Amino acid sequence: MILFISFLSFVIGLASSFFSPFFFLLLLPLFLYLYFYRKEKKHCLFLLFSLLGFLLPFLFSSGKGVSGTITGIIIKSKENYFLLFSSKGTFYVYQKNHNLPFLSLVKMEGKSSSLSFSHYESGFDFSSYLKSFGVNYQFTGKVEVIFKSFFGKEKLKEYVFSYLDDKTRTLISSLLFSDSLYDLEEQSELSSLNLINIFSLSSFHLQFFLHFLRENMEKKYKKFTPYFEGGFLLFFLYLSDFKFSIRRLFLLYLLRLFFQKKHWSRTELLSLSGLIQLMIEPYQFLSGSFYYSYPLLLFLSLFQKQGKKRKQLISFLKIQLFYLPFRIRENHAISLLSIPISFLLIPFSHLLFVLSLLLFPLPFFGILFNPICQLFLKSVSFFSSISFLIPMGDPGILFYIL
Repeated sequence: MILFISFLSFVIGLASSFFSPFFFLLLLPLFLYLYFYRKEKKHCLFLLFSLLGFLLPFLFSSGKGVSGTITGIIIKSKENYFLLFSSKGTFYVYQKNHNLPFLSLVKMEGKSSSLSFSHYESGFDFSSYLKSFGVNYQFTGKVEVIFKSFFGKEKLKEYVFSYLDDKTRTLISSLLFSDSLYDLEEQSELSSLNLINIFSLSSFHLQFFLHFLRENMEKKYKKFTPYFEGGFLLFFLYLSDFKFSIRRLFLLYLLRLFFQKKHWSRTELLSLSGLIQLMIEPYQFLSGSFYYSYPLLLFLSLFQKQGKKRKQLISFLKIQLFYLPFRIRENHAISLLSIPISFLLIPFSHLLFVLSLLLFPLPFFGILFNPICQLFLKSVSFFSSISFLIPMGDPGILFYIL
């Protein structure tokens, strides 16, 4: 429980730093609980964690007024831009059709300036997305490549997707490589039905697949299961360019191995992994990869009854209700069809993810994917056309707290 309260104190400190110092008031009920109910004497320790959470973002905040030469590592690479991490800050660099993969080392001569945009395609708040990486400034100048890493995946994608049409390729590329769905015509329809997240590479599908493997391998191949699981996660770390949610899964895997003799609870392991990840990358606190996963996982680990498994439908409905405020905040509306459609399509997305793994050894298997994905996208368009949207606007902070 100490790890969980430490994590909670650290999160309160981060919220106070990013949003308002008034979030420190949340420490009061926490300390009263510790003092009167838990009889815990380590209040100062938890206060230090909250202060650390408050101060840490300031240490990572830099990049203003930088000019001259900087040397850095590419921590995210997309077709027309990359994010450069350097000793002077982390910068957005616009570079059209570049071929610099993740973890390449480059030197730039130029200067930093404020980000010259606020939103990206389809209303996507690109500035907020960049801020989750600690990026507040862009750097413009000449790029000199010092070392080009071997993490490039273009040839692998050409091989894996050689039998897929354009739309199917975009959908499967999102599932396997965490690529964007914004080039897909049906992207807005997927978004309105709250289906974007279940058709992108995330811990959601990997957890399902690894759970399935453990259930079927541990009886006969118990000794080999941890090695297979670790190798599988490493492979998807590479495919996703070390995406935050996949790093969380890999870190939990390492913590389970390291502390297996201590028999720590899932709550303690989740809290420790959250502390480690946010101490290294405090700005990920603003990322959906953090606030979509950790609150739900901790909620389930703390309050879900052990022993008999919950019925799948009840568990599904509870998760949907848990995410309801997030979806209202993003879309300012509720789709009455999103919950039943999600219930039908989540198993389909799991199946599509598992089957798409066959494309690595057997790319010609993609011939079967084209009609399946086309049928799926036509179904999405149909459901979107009859979807009943209830406008919600912004209900206010009290609604989200409740």
